Amino acid sequence: MKFEEHIGKTYIEECPHGNYDRTLFVTRKDFPENSRIMNDSSAMTMDYIEDRLNVIYDDRNKIIKTYFG
Repeated sequence: MKFEEHIGKTYIEECPHGNYDRTLFVTRKDFPENSRIMNDSSAMTMDYIEDRLNVIYDDRNKIIKTYFG
């Protein structure tokens, strides 16, 4: 599955009414269960987990990077 398509979209933890523009926003439910979703200024462990998707967003909640590991 390609998650690079989410780069540039705004991350929101959840959408209370469940209806949002998927071309502009993504929620936790749009990623695999074991994903690690973090702000780019947050500290993170450097352990490598091959099937874990890392989603990094900036201070405006814009996704700037996705990668496995």
